[in-house]
Amino acid sequence: MRAAAPIVLLDEVTSAVDPVNGTAVWNMSMTAG
Repeated sequence: MRAAAPIVLLDEVTSAVDPVNGTAVWNMSMTAG
């Protein structure tokens, strides 16, 4: 998945703001990618 890198980078910021939701998004992106 080409978008994996930007998604992970964006999630770094998301995790800092919302650790719980950020982790969920990261897990979803890893599963999708």
